[in-house]
Amino acid sequence: MTKANIKRTVFILSLMFTGTVVWAQDQAALAGVWRVDDGSATVRISTCSGSSNWCATVIEEKLKPGETSMMNKVVARDMRPIDKKGGSKKGWSGRMVADDGQSYKATAKQQGQDGLTFKICVMPLLCDTMRLNRVR
Repeated sequence: MTKANIKRTVFILSLMFTGTVVWAQDQAALAGVWRVDDGSATVRISTCSGSSNWCATVIEEKLKPGETSMMNKVVARDMRPIDKKGGSKKGWSGRMVADDGQSYKATAKQQGQDGLTFKICVMPLLCDTMRLNRVR
């Protein structure tokens, strides 16, 4: 291996390691308990089973008559980072699962340390937004 190849390999490995550290820090920043703005549900955000992506599981809910329980169900899954040019994080992208079992495209963006906004889209122009606040 030439000196130039060694330098290139070290550079690539350092970029990969740096990206992993940043992703781990983002992951740690989101880990915890979050409540939907209207108080209807509380979720625990943690890494998905066997993955480095994150998931949200319902741990508390307040149902209205006729609503289906989502207790202990994963409602956000496989959320992975969306990178902007230049390496900064734009947010996360994955799937949200509705109470009817359908899954929809979702993006999430952290708002400061204690806010998280989800945008859930049934179709490109038919979207809803949900805000969560950190509980702990």
